[in-house]
Amino acid sequence: MATVIFHHPFDSESDAVALNEAINNLGTNGDETLIHILGNRTNEQRKRIMETYKSMFNQEFRDRLLCKLTGNFQKVVELLLMPLPEYYAKLLRRAIYGPGKDEDLLLEILCTITNIQIRQIKEIYQCRFGKTLEDSILNDCQSKFKHMLLLICKAERNEGIVSLDKVRNDAESLFEAGEAQWETDEAAFNTLFAFESYEHLRFVFQEYEDITGRTLSEAIESETSGYMKRALLTIVRCVENTPAYFARKLYRSLKGQTRDDKSLIRIVVSRCEIDMVFIKNEYQKKFKECLEDAIRGEEPENYEKLLVTLVTLDK
Repeated sequence: MATVIFHHPFDSESDAVALNEAINNLGTNGDETLIHILGNRTNEQRKRIMETYKSMFNQEFRDRLLCKLTGNFQKVVELLLMPLPEYYAKLLRRAIYGPGKDEDLLLEILCTITNIQIRQIKEIYQCRFGKTLEDSILNDCQSKFKHMLLLICKAERNEGIVSLDKVRNDAESLFEAGEAQWETDEAAFNTLFAFESYEHLRFVFQEYEDITGRTLSEAIESETSGYMKRALLTIVRCVENTPAYFARKLYRSLKGQTRDDKSLIRIVVSRCEIDMVFIKNEYQKKFKECLEDAIRGEEPENYEKLLVTLVTLDK
């Protein structure tokens, strides 16, 4: 369930006028207007506001606004004005080519999106970067899970009804492949994780626990190590309980030795129209603190106020 939902009533003209006034009053009450409107409109509504603004004022809203903002406030606003598939394409590019080559991010994105989203992202990726996402993964990604990632990029994940017989067979096949072999042979995971629905995979995880007496995550923790352990846990946790996965990531970004604003902003912006209510519930349950308070701090900056607005359902 999303925390940012379609705003009713919606009038793109009145929003455009209010935002134009806000731009002229940044640093005073304009900031609050900007936060209130952008934090309470969906990505599609923001797109319509930008189109209306262009027709009314003969200027690009995005360009006029961003040049007046700085720091994390500018980053959050810039991402809110970007279509989500385009943002994912940029993140994937960074995960493959950026400093440190963030494989966890690559796995996280590709293991939590739908077939339709994958197709949209692939189209944008090729248009923006002049090569296909598959080519980038094949030629420039160092992942041991390269083959599985390429299979996921086919966007052929089963979205039909779960077959309990197949669940049992897949869980037994995973067990029979041998936990000790996971470190050197990822083939047992490839087809399963690339083509089966997320719901099917969750049933398989439960069946695996019933067969072996321990969760798949526990098996990975004890039977693998290093890079393989981290990668497998990322994949399994993303699928097993997506909101809980992002709740843990948010906690690390907020409570680590140094605050990771990049991850905080990425998760809030990318999940606020998908499942942020569930992420917040998991965060509260696991860490005994509401996410809004964790983000807000004692003297919140504008970007923190905007993030809090994005994760608040009843505004």
